[in-house]
Amino acid sequence: MLDVRQRKWLWGPWGVMRFEALRSLTFWRVMVWFSLTFFPVILLSVAISRISGRIVADVPPGDLAFGVASLIFILLPQVVTILSLLLWATPVVHSELEGQTWVYAVVRPGGRRSVLLGKYVVAVVWTISATCVAATCLIPAIYRLTGEHTIRIWAVTCLLNVLAAFAYGSAFVLIGTLLQRRAMVAGFLFALIVEALLSLVPAVISQFTVSFRLRSLLIQCLDITLTETDSIKTFFNLDHSPIVHFSGLLAYVAITLGFALWRVQSSQFAWQSEL
Repeated sequence: MLDVRQRKWLWGPWGVMRFEALRSLTFWRVMVWFSLTFFPVILLSVAISRISGRIVADVPPGDLAFGVASLIFILLPQVVTILSLLLWATPVVHSELEGQTWVYAVVRPGGRRSVLLGKYVVAVVWTISATCVAATCLIPAIYRLTGEHTIRIWAVTCLLNVLAAFAYGSAFVLIGTLLQRRAMVAGFLFALIVEALLSLVPAVISQFTVSFRLRSLLIQCLDITLTETDSIKTFFNLDHSPIVHFSGLLAYVAITLGFALWRVQSSQFAWQSEL
């Protein structure tokens, strides 16, 4: 049997998740979900159809499949996932302060922790649903170019969508607990400077970014024979196994989410009536 503390850890976030999931079913959020899902589908379908019209017969199938997978990776696990979580995970504290509902989380035992975990999971689930539905809708376009590699590209893309949502979600939640009023600006700068620029730097520091781990998992999980790998080793880590990259992402989530929980539990936030 679970004691009282264990039940609070389980049922507190679960209650917030149910409440947030129902409250998020608004016209605006559903429209945002459709935009994040089908805009990349239309964009990638057009791009792949143009590529298929210009393709040469002597292009190696492996290189072609990897090119398509990389194009999908850039748009879904990187761009769409980050945009979605920037909207739904970053204002995890600010939205409660602005709505003057943070006081209810403060007066309940474990309320702050439950609010943060519940809203984090809802943001991650919304993001995963958008990116995985988009990847599924792209199957016909992928098959047109890659043929037998279609299912593998789709499966790897969905896996990276899930990993990216949990990792980026924990980072944006942490930013939201550190900077409530400028959380979205700070989140955008984090995505631009750290995940877009720093992850491409050919140095050890790039290996501490989520993007670098996801890219390395992309090429390793695809397991596609490429004609040349030496020129791309700068942007991928092929020396470590996928388990190492997967463990690195899990550690990243545990550290950032754990620090966010500590921050939200130990800090005193001023809500609207106190400003």
